[in-house]
Amino acid sequence: MVVVDGSESSPSLRLPCRRMTRTPQELEPKEFPMGVRVRGHDFNTVTVDWRGIMTGPQEEPIEGYKLRYWRQSEHVKEAKNLTLPLEFLDGNLHTLLGGLTPGESKRPKI
Repeated sequence: MVVVDGSESSPSLRLPCRRMTRTPQELEPKEFPMGVRVRGHDFNTVTVDWRGIMTGPQEEPIEGYKLRYWRQSEHVKEAKNLTLPLEFLDGNLHTLLGGLTPGESKRPKI
């Protein structure tokens, strides 16, 4: 982590002194999770599982996954987000998605 202090600015710029934090530039992972499967669990819950990805040395490490889901008749902007940290997943790349309305179609994206 690189810390930048605004007091190093030239006095002629008259910038307010503030402390900012900047992290080294890393690339987003190039791959996406594969093998996403949705299976019924009970009348209003489904199980979603997927195959994870590996990142390269120049890519950000994976800290977790985000499951987005929305009604098939809606735009992706209406999606609900479920954030799944890796420590929560404990090596098992699956989750239960509950509170669904029976007979309503949803689109998932990991």
